[in-house]
Amino acid sequence: MQISGFTIHSLTTVDSTNNYTARPEIQPKLQHKTVIMAEHQTGGKGQFGNDWESEKGKNLLISIFLKPNLMVKDQFLLNCAATLAVKDTVSYFLPVSASIKWPNDIFVDHVKIAGILIENSVFGSSINRSIVGIGLNINQTKFDTGSYSSFKLINDKENDINRVLEYLLYCFNTYYEQIADPDFSLQEEFDRHLYQKNELRNFKTNDAKKFKAKITGTNSEGKLILVLENGDERFFNHKEVFFS
Repeated sequence: MQISGFTIHSLTTVDSTNNYTARPEIQPKLQHKTVIMAEHQTGGKGQFGNDWESEKGKNLLISIFLKPNLMVKDQFLLNCAATLAVKDTVSYFLPVSASIKWPNDIFVDHVKIAGILIENSVFGSSINRSIVGIGLNINQTKFDTGSYSSFKLINDKENDINRVLEYLLYCFNTYYEQIADPDFSLQEEFDRHLYQKNELRNFKTNDAKKFKAKITGTNSEGKLILVLENGDERFFNHKEVFFS
């Protein structure tokens, strides 16, 4: 199946679409913009080894295989393209405002509806292969852990997963092509949609230090920029700071 220049391979069950796409016997056969789609994952992957919970046949579970020819220093732009594409897709199908909880989760009404996991292969100073994993909650209504939302919890109907996929890939392709566009800043667009941007919030670091600050954006490395109450600016990597 082909959608918007992407080749789609559908699987019934797999440990995770990212793992499958990265298999040594599979990856050499894949072309740029190949999508691996699964009805069910037995070991769905989130950031830093976290699990991604998904009921069989209820959600959109994909990995997009790319040969991006992207400099390592610009790798955050790929994250911007993927998260913006998912955010736009949520906002297109649902009567809600979606936002990006830095660096790669999509939130609606203060709960998570989607997550992105990007795994890159680096050769020298370039990224020569990339796997963009996306989990988007569509028709699942019960979750065992945490606070999550889904299309069906919001619009109270069965949603066509393939239609969502088609629009998501359209959005991703648009943003992906803009990575190389000198007249468009993906990062500025990403920053514009950050969850609770410019709101004074309580934060804590991974060593339990607490403080108040405002999210103002991200730097060129993709680090979160926080401005403290005294006006000082601080920069954080993922898992170094949390809402308190």
